[in-house]
Amino acid sequence: MKLTVFLVVCVLTVMVFAAAEACHCNKTTSKGGHGEKKWDKAELAKTFLKKYDADEDGALSKKEFPGSDKNFDKIDADSGGTVTLEELTAAHQEWIKEEFARNFLKKNDADEDGVLSKKEFPGSDEKFDKIDADSDGSVTLAELTAAHEKRTKKTSELHKGKSHKKE
Repeated sequence: MKLTVFLVVCVLTVMVFAAAEACHCNKTTSKGGHGEKKWDKAELAKTFLKKYDADEDGALSKKEFPGSDKNFDKIDADSGGTVTLEELTAAHQEWIKEEFARNFLKKNDADEDGVLSKKEFPGSDEKFDKIDADSDGSVTLAELTAAHEKRTKKTSELHKGKSHKKE
């Protein structure tokens, strides 16, 4: 299982860097008026697809896919035999969630046992307890990923609510 996750992360990392190489950054403006570069997930997936889609049919076959068959099958969510733009975008979003959690864990896991104890956790005990879904006294990569996904979803819903109020 760990090997599969590792391989998927490797392939998705290659996808991100390959797409980033040919992709342009979108310019956005923050509240302070300062421009910041932000990668558009859909643009990255489009660039990756364009780079590897040899027959230009808008999807990647197993032959065109630059990773393993196992990773292809994991990204091919509908088992349709091709990886579409939507599937690439979803895979990229999943990779970002996992990568954030992996980096957070690596940065704070002082004893390098693969989990965070309350002592290692940089936040409050209350936040730790919320993230520790099974209440076993440690926070795992899966729990960090789930917490990040929940927070991202909540933030996204808040932003949607604000944009609807302005209209």
